[in-house]
Amino acid sequence: MDATKNWENHLINVFKSCYVHFKRKIYEKRYDDILANDMLALLTATSEVEINNLFNKIETKKPEWATFY
Repeated sequence: MDATKNWENHLINVFKSCYVHFKRKIYEKRYDDILANDMLALLTATSEVEINNLFNKIETKKPEWATFY
């Protein structure tokens, strides 16, 4: 973790640098459309509350995925 950045900026940079890989893995795993859309929505979430809500929804269907990310 880059100590010069707060957690929000660090998370944004991680998502930006892993954007293509992140999307490709979701499509390769062939999750159902609703779950895949929630996962992809993490890339455009605009608040911590929105991110937490998405993770909570994802965790109900794929707890191991939510724990990993």
